[in-house]
Amino acid sequence: RDAVVFHVRRVVDLSAVPERVLVHVTADQRYVLHVNGQRVGDGPARSDVAHWPFETYDLAPWLRTGRNVVAATVWSHGLAAPMA
Repeated sequence: RDAVVFHVRRVVDLSAVPERVLVHVTADQRYVLHVNGQRVGDGPARSDVAHWPFETYDLAPWLRTGRNVVAATVWSHGLAAPMA
């Protein structure tokens, strides 16, 4: 009901970079995804539970051997969100 902003991050240590690392990302209502400080993507548009959008990203191009940080900022405007 209230407007909120979440900042989440995960540190991943890799001995080798995989060929592909597919992730499906969604949020209510918006997100911005970063890997190692580089913006990977953002989205999705506002939706409803019957039509929940998500984006698929391959994180491999942004990963490196050793320490990696995957981070997202997610926000919801709560009940104050404008109706489309």
